[in-house]
Amino acid sequence: MLIVYRRDPSHPKFVVPEAMVRSLLRIHHDEVAHCGAKKTFYGLSANYWFKSMRRRIKRYIENCVTCIMSNVSSNTNEGELQHIMVVVDSFTRFTWLFVVKSTTTKFLEKHSKTYFFLSIHFYFST
Repeated sequence: MLIVYRRDPSHPKFVVPEAMVRSLLRIHHDEVAHCGAKKTFYGLSANYWFKSMRRRIKRYIENCVTCIMSNVSSNTNEGELQHIMVVVDSFTRFTWLFVVKSTTTKFLEKHSKTYFFLSIHFYFST
């Protein structure tokens, strides 16, 4: 049984049964090009109609894992992350870590000269 929805008599639309809505969304979104909600809506609404169409398309795309992974914002806040300058003694392999404000060459050169590294060994005898 095929039901046709006619709002505009010159262009009929097929009414999609509830059981087929998810597969139709998958075909028009996942298998095409992972378009946004607006393009997916216009593509589907040209030939199909189902209840709460715009809202369901939006919800489907908001939960699409591929879209979530590819639309990650590049200007995310890094939180409390800081740069660390690592200094390694070439003889003893002893390592010092210093939190620094910048990683520019000029900054690191200046601050690597301000630290005086002296390896002191204490020997205790009893």
